[in-house]
Amino acid sequence: MDGILATTESANAAYQKMSQDLANAEENITILTKRVDDTLNAQAITSTSLEKANEEKKALQGEASARSSKVERLKEEASSTRARSLRLRLIWRPLQRRGQMLKGHMSTS
Repeated sequence: MDGILATTESANAAYQKMSQDLANAEENITILTKRVDDTLNAQAITSTSLEKANEEKKALQGEASARSSKVERLKEEASSTRARSLRLRLIWRPLQRRGQMLKGHMSTS
């Protein structure tokens, strides 16, 4: 009878140990599941942030391209304006000299 009692106590102790191990394993699974969920949420947030960053980058690239085009157009206009200014000076200076010569002739006559 003592043998049966010892075996029963041993079986109960083993059952208690297994129950505790199972509870610990379930707790670890819960913790790991939460970590996986947190990681997936972080990845989703990161993915969304990357998408937004890429959209902003595309918008900024478009804006930079538009500004670059505008700068090129303004450079062309400035070059054209300089050329016109030089042509006008080439025409104006001789006319100015002729006007001064005519004034000189008119005042002496």
